[in-house]
Amino acid sequence: MIITVGRECGSGGHAIGEALAAHYGIRCYDRHILVSEAKAKGMYDELENFFSEKPMDSLLYSIAINNMEKRNATVLKQFHELITENSFVLIGRCGNYIYKNDEDVTTLFIHSDMDSKIER
Repeated sequence: MIITVGRECGSGGHAIGEALAAHYGIRCYDRHILVSEAKAKGMYDELENFFSEKPMDSLLYSIAINNMEKRNATVLKQFHELITENSFVLIGRCGNYIYKNDEDVTTLFIHSDMDSKIER
């Protein structure tokens, strides 16, 4: 069982993902855990741009977009190698896209009204 949790900032999606993982007794992955795992497995340098979320200027973006299909295939393969469990919760990290073709995937998107997000 794979559960991916996309969320709006401040919606409580991270807490919901952690609660789901605890409920099902499976591991929960978020950005911090994935970075640690990537570093431990010697994969961080190859995936650093994926984890850093640094915006690109338009020239770099134009250059990058030309290699996107090849790059995406490489990143997806490496990401699948990073998480080796059969059952887990993945918070963010484009999980809905990365695992869209896998069987037994449940994808959630958590959102909230603006007042609740501001309060959180």
